[in-house]
Amino acid sequence: MSTDPFSHPWLSGLFSAPEIKQYWSAEAQIKYILRFEIAWTKALSNNGIITSEAADVAFEKLKTFKANHSFLKDGVTNDGVVIPTLVRELREGIQEPDAIHTGTTSQDVIDTALSLTLNKINAQIIKELEGLCGELMQLSEKFGEKDLVGRTRMQNALTIKASHRFDNWMMPIAELIDEKSDFRFPMQIGGAVGDNQALGEDADKVLENVAASLNLDLPKRSWHTNRNMIVSYANWLARVSGALGKVGQDIALMAQMNEIGIKGAGTSSAMPHKQNPISAELLVTLARYNAGQSGTITQSLVHEQERSGSAWMLEWMILPQMTMVTGCSIQTANHLISNIVSIGNS
Repeated sequence: MSTDPFSHPWLSGLFSAPEIKQYWSAEAQIKYILRFEIAWTKALSNNGIITSEAADVAFEKLKTFKANHSFLKDGVTNDGVVIPTLVRELREGIQEPDAIHTGTTSQDVIDTALSLTLNKINAQIIKELEGLCGELMQLSEKFGEKDLVGRTRMQNALTIKASHRFDNWMMPIAELIDEKSDFRFPMQIGGAVGDNQALGEDADKVLENVAASLNLDLPKRSWHTNRNMIVSYANWLARVSGALGKVGQDIALMAQMNEIGIKGAGTSSAMPHKQNPISAELLVTLARYNAGQSGTITQSLVHEQERSGSAWMLEWMILPQMTMVTGCSIQTANHLISNIVSIGNS
């Protein structure tokens, strides 16, 4: 039985994030890796580093390749990364094997595949956050003029309009959307030690060709060891789930005071009269999880010398989960807000 909460037979009812998880599947990741290798071979051919005949043979292999995931798993166990085994498979039976992967390195491929993945995920998250803002605006239009007891430090303060609380939910979400709505991760190209020395004087032309083929921005230099962009994005994910955790915490407290009605709230096995604010509680849990993971992924900034293995692997363990937790947070918040049927005690 799976112990992964995103795939667990019943826990996935709480934690699943199918819209995000699809981008992390083995099939999706192989597709992104092969896109890089196709673009790389094309650039080598365009710049006369390999012959067009060699490129055509390589393209045929790259476009028809079917991955043996069991074999790749064995390779990762030995090499710590999938690319060496994959490249050996791709080059097998080709008369000019240098037509595939020559001049690049495993981290270039994996990081560029990561950029392709995260650009898709970021667009999905922004779209869903914009939808959530729409739900909150509808909620404010429907119940915004209702009176609520304003509370500071958990104590009754002054009466407020419900719209004031809703605005405090929406504002950080809108700011987070603005922060990343146009953001795109760039291509990664550095070669063995990050300076592209294997390409010599052809480096700039090859890199420009690959970036254009993949529709990715070309960074000023490789980011093999500069992981600020990755950690910054992970922190943004934690802030998204944190903003939604605040919404969940407020709604759970409102439910405690009978200030909110939620259609389809959870039931109790021992107390049938109870209506538990499950979705609101889940938002708090997800926010706390991502806050903890944000601290751990910050340790991946410590990349030793020109390339790291251990710090890099840490990203693989944490970043996919953070994106899925964020996706789960947004879909949970959308479900919760759309099922609010009353506000206030009257």
